Amino acid sequence: MSVNACALGQHTTKGAMKTFSEEELKAILSHEVAHILNMDTMALIYTMIGNGIFTAIIVMVKTVYWLVSKIEQLENAVRIADGIFSAITTAFFFLMQIALAVSDRKAERRADEYATTLGYGEDMVEALYLLEENLCRAARALSRSCWPAIRGLLTGLRIWKLGWECRMGNRGKDK
Repeated sequence: MSVNACALGQHTTKGAMKTFSEEELKAILSHEVAHILNMDTMALIYTMIGNGIFTAIIVMVKTVYWLVSKIEQLENAVRIADGIFSAITTAFFFLMQIALAVSDRKAERRADEYATTLGYGEDMVEALYLLEENLCRAARALSRSCWPAIRGLLTGLRIWKLGWECRMGNRGKDK
């Protein structure tokens, strides 16, 4: 059963209701109310809409590049423009992720401070410890259920690394 709360509606998961005490739930809900009062939820929604629009524009531009690249005389120019466009969009997305992460941390801090001003600071701390414990338990269960796939992936990576080291070692000896 999952433990979750979010400031999008009027629902709290059954997992949260079973995991936390009444005072801890009050702390969590006051934290979520702070997100609503600070318009954090709307900022997230606007960000998701903006990402969707920006992604649609990228797909359209890439489609135009592909169509124009079918004209032989313009093929090299399109490749160069596509490379520049890809570099700019990658840099933009990277910088936006950093900005969103910083903004998200500030929003969480403001929400925690709001819960603390209402007198739920200690209960918030206890709820966070329970949440961390619950997440660790879920991660352990997931890793056990996924262990064969993870082990196979790790084995594949080790084989690839060994092959790479052998190729690099052989190159060095050939010189």
